[in-house]
Amino acid sequence: NRRKGFQIGCVVVIPAHGVDKFELLFLAFLGFGAPLVGMVFYDWTSWVLLSFGAVIPLLGPARTIAGYAPGDDPRTLIPPLGGTARAAGLYGLLLGLGLALGSG
Repeated sequence: NRRKGFQIGCVVVIPAHGVDKFELLFLAFLGFGAPLVGMVFYDWTSWVLLSFGAVIPLLGPARTIAGYAPGDDPRTLIPPLGGTARAAGLYGLLLGLGLALGSG
């Protein structure tokens, strides 16, 4: 249904079905709690905090999502998908690097 937005990707589908933008932002930043949980419960070293470097590329898509209003065209949320994917990839790379450096 073009009036409710394309059915491509979670970020576009969810606003079309009435989920709040704050929930989307919460989900986008939820993974950054994993290093903290790992440090508290699994004896990960502070090297895993390198993963917080992925916050910077996530800020652009987060601004777009935060600026989204219910009456806006959901297609405006398609471009941030690429930035979100890049941030997720960088997060995984930095977390893996932190785990590798901390295991030595």
